[in-house]
Amino acid sequence: MKRPIPGTIDTCVLWGRDSRTGVETTPETIRAALEPWGTVRACVASLEAILYDTVSGNAATLALARRDPFFLPVAVINPRDLGAGVRAARAREDGFVFARLFPDEHGYTVDGPACLELLEACEKAGLPVMLSLSVAGAAPVARALSGRRGRIILTGVRYMVQTDCLVLARANPSILVETSMLNTPDGISVFAGELGAQRLVYGSNYPAIAPGCAQWVLRESGLTGEDVGRIARGDGLFRAGGGR
Repeated sequence: MKRPIPGTIDTCVLWGRDSRTGVETTPETIRAALEPWGTVRACVASLEAILYDTVSGNAATLALARRDPFFLPVAVINPRDLGAGVRAARAREDGFVFARLFPDEHGYTVDGPACLELLEACEKAGLPVMLSLSVAGAAPVARALSGRRGRIILTGVRYMVQTDCLVLARANPSILVETSMLNTPDGISVFAGELGAQRLVYGSNYPAIAPGCAQWVLRESGLTGEDVGRIARGDGLFRAGGGR
């Protein structure tokens, strides 16, 4: 039986055409997939910005968000582009809620000099950053985040790196954890118990994961309704001066 979580803000959504699969995710298909599950806002990053050109892709995302307030714009920033630090400051001014980094697609390491400079620029601009904590990338992420105090959202936190993620998050209270891959039976409850529900933010990872699956994991996590609501609304990001 469908039991949506009202007032959900989905922090992890991609839109546009994925040339690798041929799948195209439109604003209409996103709304149709997410709204039945109580989602009221979707933080969207552009596949065009990821796979082709960050400037045109981000511009399209910003235009979409200005047309339809259901969508919150997420900037894709590539530290290999010249002037990435300036782009970070401009993204904050333009109203992007946070930036997403895609080191695998763009061919850099998060602990390399260009990315460290970008993280510093985002921190200075007050622009939160979402980046993936992959199995291969836990150590570089740990090095890149050492001493950082800007808001960081770790996504892609699979079972194999959950302990790494907890160690990082315990050491740095500015780190939030996106929930889409915390899909073991006790994944969300363990993280909430260790960090507090306010350190988790809901994400579906749509279109890679069906939103009903992501919501089921959160709803059946064993947390109180109040804590489920905190995570679904992204209170740690959107009510702590970090996002909107």
